[in-house]
Amino acid sequence: MLTQNIPTAKFILHEVDESLSAQLCKAAAGSGLAFYPSPSTSECLALAKRLHADGVFCTSEPGECRKLFMRMKGKGLHTPIVVVSRIPEVAEWLGAIEAGAIDY
Repeated sequence: MLTQNIPTAKFILHEVDESLSAQLCKAAAGSGLAFYPSPSTSECLALAKRLHADGVFCTSEPGECRKLFMRMKGKGLHTPIVVVSRIPEVAEWLGAIEAGAIDY
């Protein structure tokens, strides 16, 4: 029987730095998780739609996660977004919650 290496879950890494991306990929090796880098919001939206992504990891750069939430909502995409932050700021988590995040 032939087995195919098909990912069981697909995640987009939206503007996540290379170091963190490498750590995520290494931790997920062999688990069936696949990660796809996305350097721009437009590319992230296109990938989410094309791949039927299971989720998006997004950095908490000022305004970036809010912009992504709003654009995904406007496109009718209901892909969960996980905001990744090394140093959380009150303004960032408040902005994410106001934009539609369930948790930060």
